[in-house]
Amino acid sequence: MSSLGATQGGFRVSALFDGRDRRTVGQLPRRIRRFAARIEAKPSGIGHFPALVFLMATVAYGVIAGGHVQELSNAALVAAGLGIHEIKMTGEAETSEREILDQLQVKNVSLLTYDPIAARDRLAKLPWITHATVRKLYPNKLSVEVEERQPYALWQNGGAISIIDRNGLKIMDFDGRPHAGLPFLVGPEANLEAGPFRETLDDFPSIAERTKAAVLVAGRRWDLVLDNGITVKLPETGIEQAMAQLVKLQEDHQLLSRDIVIVDLRLPDRVAVRLPQGRDIKDLEKQNPNVKPYKLARAH
Repeated sequence: MSSLGATQGGFRVSALFDGRDRRTVGQLPRRIRRFAARIEAKPSGIGHFPALVFLMATVAYGVIAGGHVQELSNAALVAAGLGIHEIKMTGEAETSEREILDQLQVKNVSLLTYDPIAARDRLAKLPWITHATVRKLYPNKLSVEVEERQPYALWQNGGAISIIDRNGLKIMDFDGRPHAGLPFLVGPEANLEAGPFRETLDDFPSIAERTKAAVLVAGRRWDLVLDNGITVKLPETGIEQAMAQLVKLQEDHQLLSRDIVIVDLRLPDRVAVRLPQGRDIKDLEKQNPNVKPYKLARAH
């Protein structure tokens, strides 16, 4: 909850005129200048009332010509205690209070003349906000409710990293914490496949929690980069079956705990692995002589 003071004790009419307005006063309509000339021609002591009328007309003309009518009415209403003194915000998590206040534009504004629709539209332009509601609570309060987009993944395309939502739409550029733990997707159009792919990956939590990045290859299939540096090549179709096979290999043979570089699951009838340079498939089997890997072949 934020409070804004409206403590202007009053205003001076002269303060409403800038340099442009003073020139405007010098360019009064001809009928006013003629009226002023008649006042000057009257004997001393006779033209006080006409002079006062002329002064009031001049001030009114300057205020209107200078576009200060709204300012004048706001100042009067704020001085009467109808300024905006308190703002109640709900729903903001990713958007800062400062950002919301900047868009509300409530400084020296009366609640009576405040436009909540315009404020709502300004808030909706902020990157995280999808919908906003602004209500006036008389005599001096505003209620602001916002709905925000939910961060779903990080997407790297070229050298740029963005935060995207469930639909793959960019929310904003990635600026570090607190979103560093989001799933990391790489490649052109990887954002468009973010929702379905992450849902599939989340069905296999033992693999999902070890996945540091998912790379969309040629717009057709995914490679997983695990936390120990192993790359898992998934097929174009039948991803669920390939993932289930990987989970079983890890449970039964601790495949992902071995000294390998790539696990290739693109072929449905076998699993191919790539070893570090200088290693052989027999070396992999010797790591656990009691468990023979199932249909392992060297990946090329």
